[in-house]
Amino acid sequence: MQYDIQLAVGESKRYEVVGTFFRFKSLTGSVTVTTSKGPVFDLTAGQGVRGLNFTALTIKNTSGAANSGVLLAGDFEFVDSSVVGAVSVLGTANTNATAVEKSARVIANNDCYSGGVGILATGGNFCNVGISNPAGSGKNVIVESVRLISASGGLTVRGYLNTFNSAFKSVAPCTKKTGSSSPNTRLYGEQSTTADSAVAALNGVVYESPLGVAYTEKVIAPDKPYVLLPGYALTFTSVSVANAQMWAHFDFREE
Repeated sequence: MQYDIQLAVGESKRYEVVGTFFRFKSLTGSVTVTTSKGPVFDLTAGQGVRGLNFTALTIKNTSGAANSGVLLAGDFEFVDSSVVGAVSVLGTANTNATAVEKSARVIANNDCYSGGVGILATGGNFCNVGISNPAGSGKNVIVESVRLISASGGLTVRGYLNTFNSAFKSVAPCTKKTGSSSPNTRLYGEQSTTADSAVAALNGVVYESPLGVAYTEKVIAPDKPYVLLPGYALTFTSVSVANAQMWAHFDFREE
């Protein structure tokens, strides 16, 4: 059952409820809960206890201010994944959000982009394609997915997080919302005389896979996106076949 909780400073109230489970769906401050069987629990919003047998609950307001909320209690467990109240996320530049929240944010901020780049390596050289966040951009680049295609079968590709090489030829991607401004992010393609020689890896290899059959698309969509701070890049380079032709298409946002 559901009970509305209204407690003055320091006030205690007894609730006649028989059950094995209770949880505070919402609560504006801390409380102490004493069950009819004796155990005492200090709890806040979202917390509860299960696996007990009780015939009553005594709830005392320990918050130092008026306290209100909703108590769920009974002989079976309620399932409710919603969160009521303020949510704090500590120590992160990029937080996860629901699909609806993320969609609303990128539309409002005009920061959702897409673009492709290709390179044909000649003279025994190797391909490098990537996405870069120029130094001083003031934003992070969140790479959601990458699609790779090669004109050569059996090509193995490695991905690196590396510092941006301004010597690479770059192109501007496109916005996914008409009428909005162009991004700071740049896509680039270049060839190098030795596999991997054009990139200075910071965190080792973040991706490695054969592309397989020529002109067959390989989609890279990690559970957590690649995050590029200003001055850094994500580069994919051919390591097994020289004189190859490779394309990359990036879907990303700026925050």
